[in-house]
Amino acid sequence: MEPFMQRLSWDVIKARATVFANDWHGPRDEKRDTQTFYNEFFAIFGVDRKRLATYEMRVELLAKKFGFIDLFWPGVLLVEQKSSKLDLDKAGSQALTYIDALPDSSQPRYLLTCDFHNWRLRDLERNTDTRFTLDQLPEHIEAFAFMLGRRQDFGSQPAVNIAAAELMGRLHTKLEESGYTGHDLEKLLVRLLFCMFADDTGIFEPRDIFLQYLAFDTKDDGSDLGERLNRIFDVLDTPPERRSKLMRDELRQFPHVNGALFAGVMYIANPWSIAAPGPTTRSPPTAHTHRSSASPATSRVPSSANGPSAHADDPPSTRRSPARSSAASQPGTAGSSTPGSPQSSQASSSARS
Repeated sequence: MEPFMQRLSWDVIKARATVFANDWHGPRDEKRDTQTFYNEFFAIFGVDRKRLATYEMRVELLAKKFGFIDLFWPGVLLVEQKSSKLDLDKAGSQALTYIDALPDSSQPRYLLTCDFHNWRLRDLERNTDTRFTLDQLPEHIEAFAFMLGRRQDFGSQPAVNIAAAELMGRLHTKLEESGYTGHDLEKLLVRLLFCMFADDTGIFEPRDIFLQYLAFDTKDDGSDLGERLNRIFDVLDTPPERRSKLMRDELRQFPHVNGALFAGVMYIANPWSIAAPGPTTRSPPTAHTHRSSASPATSRVPSSANGPSAHADDPPSTRRSPARSSAASQPGTAGSSTPGSPQSSQASSSARS
């Protein structure tokens, strides 16, 4: 069983955080309640605490003294827990002493001090400090994105930018070799470049939401990546007032982009499928990179929320009729051609004209 047992949307995680906050109201005791408290806290994210973190880890301090870390996730999180209404500043100082005594390879990025009601989460790498109460946990739950194996920043160093440019070149070659050429290919690459730039520079807020969505809200084999890209493009082309009220938070947070960049229907050739079937594990990405393999497929823009195959996270749109969306989903019809076929060539010619 993997430590990241489920892939949950932020809507579900926020709902679970609300239940957790309601369940843990009232005075609590460190020794009696800490382990149950954090087992249930990890469960908010669908994560098995036992696979990641340990309780009461012994650490050797100066002068042959020893301390015990309340909860320790090597390299990620250290928790110093106190009973209700005890001094969290003092707890923070104590926790920093523990961190200094740990090997460099095990020192955590995040430090949480908590008295069950008051929370203080420190990102020691970015030097940020987030304070809130138990009642406010659902509002701050995304600060714990690392619980899902998700990083909150991926950097924008020159080396990363060069690697991204090289990947875009390889992607262009791979798609072209699969028969996906012409106007749709060029438009896809321009859209991807804009989204990657917006993810890095803060046009998309919070940062890296495009990367997070593709990395963690697509299937492990990449088979639905083309559809997911088109769904994001459609959201970016839809003003907030026209979006479905049932749209998931992961999509709703994308802004509306004026202009024609994301307007219109397009095919996406999807070479991201993993060739060999079998169990896979999803690990946090380290840069704006995308899957690549040699197995192409095509994906159409998802059906409109007004159409017969509506999804809760599809934005309403009047650009496509239900009949066209339905035809696109049926194999063997003109709407389901593959790259290199006569239908596909005709569609690309129409798009270029």
